[in-house]
Amino acid sequence: LLASVPVPREACGMKTVVVTGASGFIGSALTRRLALSGVKVYAVGRNLCKLEQLKANGNIVPIVADFEQYRSLDKLIDATKIDVFYHCAFQGGFSGEAVRDYSTQLKNTNAACDAVVSAVNLHAEKYVLASTVNAVEAKEFLQTDDFSPRWTCIYSAGKLAAQIMGKTLAHNLGMAFCTALIAMPYGEENFARTLPNIVLEQLIKGISPKLIEGNGKYDLVYIEDVVSGLVAIGDRGLNFKDY
Repeated sequence: LLASVPVPREACGMKTVVVTGASGFIGSALTRRLALSGVKVYAVGRNLCKLEQLKANGNIVPIVADFEQYRSLDKLIDATKIDVFYHCAFQGGFSGEAVRDYSTQLKNTNAACDAVVSAVNLHAEKYVLASTVNAVEAKEFLQTDDFSPRWTCIYSAGKLAAQIMGKTLAHNLGMAFCTALIAMPYGEENFARTLPNIVLEQLIKGISPKLIEGNGKYDLVYIEDVVSGLVAIGDRGLNFKDY
C-alpha cells in the first residue's frame, strides 16, 4: 500500500468520486478525507443515520443502497462523469463467523462485480477495489500442495475472486482497475472484534492478553495511512497494479 507516500489534501487531482461502504470504517474515513480535499463524493451505504452525519460536509452526497442495487447504482447517482469509483463495501467484516461464511463472501464478490458494471456506466476512469493482504495467502493456497488453509481463506478467496473477475470486467469494458491490498487496519470508529481492539480492550481492563510468540508475518496499519494510500492509488495508481 502507498501509505508511505504523503498525500497533502490540496494535492488530490480527483474532482468527483463514488465510495461504496461509506458508512463503514474504511469507507467513511476515505469519504471524509476526500470531501475535505474538495472532492465531490457520492457516498453509498446502507446506514442512513451515518450517511446523514457525513452529509454535514457539503461535498458529500449520500446514496442509500444495498447490494441488490449495486448493478444499477448509475441510476441512483446523478453524475455524468466519475474520476474514481472506490469499492470499500464489505458485508460481515473480518471477524466472527463471516470469514468462514461462503454465502456471505460470494455475495461480497458478486456486489464487487456489479459495482464494476455501474462504474463503467458512470463513465468512471478508474475502479479501486479495497482488498486485503490475506489475498496473498489465498494465492499461496492455489500454488502449493503443502498448505493448511485457515478459515480466513474463505474470506480472502472472496476478495481474490472479486479482484480477478473485476479486473477482467474492467479490462473488457474499457476502465482502469487497481487493487489496494490492505493490512489489518485500526483506528477511531473501528468496532470490529479484531486483534488491535481485543488486545487494547484487555489491556484497559488490566487483563494480560493471550498472544502468540510473534514469529509470524503480521502487519497493522493506522486508518489515516490506509486512506492516504487509497487516495494515492485513486490519484496516481497505474492500471492493473496491486498496491
